[in-house]
Amino acid sequence: MNESPRWLITKQRYDRVYQILFKQPSHYEVQSAIAPATEIVSDKKTLEPVNDSLCEKLRNGPLKSIIELFTNPKVRKLIFTSYFMFCVTSLSYYVTALNAANLSVSRYLYIIATGVVDIPSYLVPVIMLRFTGRRITTMFLFVWTGISLLLVLSVPSGSTTWIVSFAMLGRFGISATYSVVTLYTAELYPTEIRNSALGTCSTWAHVGSISAPYVVDVLGALGWYIPTTICGCCVLVAGLLTLTLPETGTGKLVDKVGDSSVAAGEQNEKAEKH
Repeated sequence: MNESPRWLITKQRYDRVYQILFKQPSHYEVQSAIAPATEIVSDKKTLEPVNDSLCEKLRNGPLKSIIELFTNPKVRKLIFTSYFMFCVTSLSYYVTALNAANLSVSRYLYIIATGVVDIPSYLVPVIMLRFTGRRITTMFLFVWTGISLLLVLSVPSGSTTWIVSFAMLGRFGISATYSVVTLYTAELYPTEIRNSALGTCSTWAHVGSISAPYVVDVLGALGWYIPTTICGCCVLVAGLLTLTLPETGTGKLVDKVGDSSVAAGEQNEKAEKH
């Protein structure tokens, strides 16, 4: 798969952009500015080049995009919110998949039910994103999932049918949320740090998936309702945090970190007008 031309432009790799777009090597050569032929005479002492420190080399080297996630206040708020959203989404996704034993239901029937629920959960967000935008869709699905999982507490432990029904409603919501969160997060960040943002968010998603079996087996042994309750509360918090994020479906994506705050303000204004 080819690199994104927008990302290549931010890295000033114009030859590669030309090759991807026109399917042939570039006939043009981008040259650096030519130094003036005449030397400027000055009686001041020539300053010797200062060697960059190790921190500066790391800051401008391979860790540049990672560091930029946390140095800019606007981006830092977005990245911490995204980490929580990914971790909670992955945790709830796998808890709802592994929680059959705690709900006293056949594991085979439970797996079949989750598979059937997953089919519409990937189709409904397509329609919602078209009419309600990214932020409202993500917030609604988080709240839907949280309420569905918390409603399990209102059902007596013997009513297996109702318990599984609410659990499947939660499964539907979290499966739909998973597909929307990935798209929404990719649009939140400028092109030059988008890969780093999604990569670190994926790491936190794996933290949630690794924690899921322990939540189901260890905490589920203390109370059958504990796994769904924990996921329901965390998902509701994630839904509230989504309201602090900008809407990305009404504006163009930005390429530079410095332009992210301006673009976010313009996108919020457009969202309010709509």
